[in-house]
Amino acid sequence: MIDYLMTENQEQPSPLFSLILSQGNALTLAIILLKLVLISRNSQLYLEVRIADLIRYYERFPRQDCQWVINFLEVFQVTFAIYAENTEYNLVRIDESAEQAPLLAYSLEDLETFRIFSQRMGLSKFNPDSADPSLS
Repeated sequence: MIDYLMTENQEQPSPLFSLILSQGNALTLAIILLKLVLISRNSQLYLEVRIADLIRYYERFPRQDCQWVINFLEVFQVTFAIYAENTEYNLVRIDESAEQAPLLAYSLEDLETFRIFSQRMGLSKFNPDSADPSLS
């Protein structure tokens, strides 16, 4: 399946890859690939090799001719960083004194009071009571 979506002959882009991206559907392709990897974790390494094949193929062309491929690679990288890695992202409000409202009700200025924090999933959360006293 990955070959049909990426490089059928492991050298040139597949017709399906070119068709999907030529229609501006980089996110759609990235999500399909993500779903394949989530179904079969072992396929991620194979997918990364196919991505490398595509990069090798397109590196001989001028950058301005490959903007659509670069866009796909950026979307792919962000999509996989968010969903395929063991990272949890949390939106935390810094200014606790302000009135609580649904997230969509905040103005742009209010959104400055929020920060995004990431944490590796599967790792224990920090507990200050269990910290090593010698580190203080």
